Amino acid sequence: MLVSTQHKFVLLSNTKCGSTSLVHSLADHVQGVFHTDHRLRHTNFRVYRSKFLPFLREQIGDEADDLEVLCLMREPLDWLTSWYRFRARAELADPGHPRHGEYTGGMRWADFLEGYIGIPFEQRPPWAKVGTQADFIVGEHDRAEGITLFRYEDFAALVDYLQHKVGAKLDILEWNVSPKMDVEPTGKDHLDLLSIIFHKDYDIYRRIKPGGTRF
Repeated sequence: MLVSTQHKFVLLSNTKCGSTSLVHSLADHVQGVFHTDHRLRHTNFRVYRSKFLPFLREQIGDEADDLEVLCLMREPLDWLTSWYRFRARAELADPGHPRHGEYTGGMRWADFLEGYIGIPFEQRPPWAKVGTQADFIVGEHDRAEGITLFRYEDFAALVDYLQHKVGAKLDILEWNVSPKMDVEPTGKDHLDLLSIIFHKDYDIYRRIKPGGTRF
């Protein structure tokens, strides 16, 4: 999460949406960088509204309500596939790695989905412990309100928007890129179940227009 009181925006770091690249490119243009501590890095919209916004109001008054909250959202199935690929990276194959339990290398996509679908989050195997983007994006009353969303596929539009805000060209480099790998087609039964799990995600995603949408 980034906070710029000077340029009047907050950038939330949704997972698997290129947020680390934006954080590194914007670090010199913002006043608050919550990135190195994983407990703060992916602060979601609900926590921002309930915890961070009241603190900002105490510190800078009504200016806090003028901060535009920005966030990227990825096509839901593509987002989940990216998690599957990201956890197949070679470093996790080492049994001595602290996150080896998340390793998906050699695992079929269908088996990954079996661990993700229909199992409560707490009971899933480590490699399938992924939530939904809707959980990250919604605020009070379980709705996306007061947030500006850009599609991940429209990444360049958000970069242009941020460059306009900070008045400088941003040098975007790739960070935390998921390994490239062939992923088998998703079976119809899995697609049907995912459409239920991602119902709220797709409802939000389909409403995002080119160039971003204020909800």
